[in-house]
Amino acid sequence: DNATEQKAESNEVVINVTETGAFSLVAKNDDGIIGDNINENIEATPSSGSSVDFSHTLSNDGNISDTYTIYLFKPSDNLPVSVIIKYQIKEGTTNVGNSETIAIGGKITLKPGQTADITITATSNSDRVIGHNTSFMVIAASKYLTDKGQTTADKRATNTNNAITTTPVYAITKSATTNLNNKIFDTNNANAYVDYTITIKNEGNI
Repeated sequence: DNATEQKAESNEVVINVTETGAFSLVAKNDDGIIGDNINENIEATPSSGSSVDFSHTLSNDGNISDTYTIYLFKPSDNLPVSVIIKYQIKEGTTNVGNSETIAIGGKITLKPGQTADITITATSNSDRVIGHNTSFMVIAASKYLTDKGQTTADKRATNTNNAITTTPVYAITKSATTNLNNKIFDTNNANAYVDYTITIKNEGNI
């Protein structure tokens, strides 16, 4: 009978949403392998005051907002004296807010799915010889995972930055003059000649 009220019963459906903290830090310099954990053999000039930019992307892969502390660690004694850390938060390819500058030990807060493009500008404090290596690590530490008591390996992500001094600083200039003190070379004059001069100047500090 279609006039009779129909009733249906089902089992109770319960959905549990669990907080998940997850993140990654990848090296982004064009060193042959982009997206690994090392910016390797990035070219640097030998003169004091020269700078190298190291690029990284920090990603919040969890489902909660998290704050990450950025540390630098030197495995040797050649960490540049001057280091500037800048970051730009993004949602996909769209910038969120303006680029910010933080000190070593500064913090970056990301919502789920957001990323931060990080640029670390390292400036040398002294002259360097060809082949000199500068190496230091950048570490991002998750507040959420730290508060949860996670191990160091789980609450931190580490990239290595490495620059090698390969390019001397110099300039080359060329000039030509004739013995007739003009710009015209007289091919009919058996005594005419041209002096070609190449000047190489060391513009570095070493």
